[in-house]
Amino acid sequence: MRKGKLFIIVVLLFILSGTLNVFQYDKSKKHENYETAVEIALSYFNSQYRVGSIHGALVEAISSSKLYIGEQDESSNVIHRNFQHLSVMHRELTLLYGPISSYANYTDVSSLRENSIYDMFVDFSLFFECLGMQQEWIVSDTSGRYIDLEGLSNELYRGVRIVEDITGQLELIRSRSYDNKMGSDQEALADYLIKSAAYFKSQEIQENIKSIRKMNEELLSKISS
Repeated sequence: MRKGKLFIIVVLLFILSGTLNVFQYDKSKKHENYETAVEIALSYFNSQYRVGSIHGALVEAISSSKLYIGEQDESSNVIHRNFQHLSVMHRELTLLYGPISSYANYTDVSSLRENSIYDMFVDFSLFFECLGMQQEWIVSDTSGRYIDLEGLSNELYRGVRIVEDITGQLELIRSRSYDNKMGSDQEALADYLIKSAAYFKSQEIQENIKSIRKMNEELLSKISS
């Protein structure tokens, strides 16, 4: 059901781009349909862009030293899957931002290139996937399977803290964008994408992302050996 809904919304993105061109010479009904389509798409993607809930889970995990990744009898990794989903949502919101903003500042926010926020979320997803594959620090209790953060090396624990900090800052930027725009989802989206991109490009964040990628390489090498 969720995949079907997502497919419909993604198809809508491409329709929106074409609608913008047609809209230039027919401003009556097409304008109404276009605005409705934008509102539907924004509402869906905003509801699915759960960087705040991921950050909350990481805060709780650091506090308890237990990062729960699934039920006792399943092999899935919840946080890995959540970052995968978040990366797709960020990409689709960026695609949506293009036509509704007439591509203003699109170069600054575009996720359709290397070293983007989209790529960063993919790196985070891989990081937690690799952590979940290391049985030496996987523990189970009545609540499920979790990564024992106290069992991680100092460097890997620093990686978890890096991700927690970045997701927290992104959620803060997002919350302020929506609070300041007083209900205008289009303006809030533009504000968030532009400010989050600027944050992403800062030297500190770039260095932290490089650290995560290095950890991923080392984890993958350990898994394959």
